[in-house]
Amino acid sequence: LPLREWWVGHMMAMTARRVFALTERRMVICYARPGGSGCSFAVDTLGTAGTRSPSDAPTEVDAATPPIAGDPRFLPTLPWGENRLFETSARIVRVEAERLDPDRFV
Repeated sequence: LPLREWWVGHMMAMTARRVFALTERRMVICYARPGGSGCSFAVDTLGTAGTRSPSDAPTEVDAATPPIAGDPRFLPTLPWGENRLFETSARIVRVEAERLDPDRFV
């Protein structure tokens, strides 16, 4: 691996991306990356998106609490499914994706 790739994460390596909602609890991300381009789907099964409010923020910083994961000012993480890669060996430069209905996208 080139020196740069050992620290580049999944999101940082994306050269293009499109994130959109199918419903208020179903999200899709389609992306282009040098190591493989595709789409991933997330479902907020617990209904937790948007339940936290800034008024829930801690008044003191606790050194033992992770700075983002435990902060109620941020939305909780979503359980993203497996990546479905595009079947091509060509380099993908641009990604376009649109919602068709609550269950489908192109």
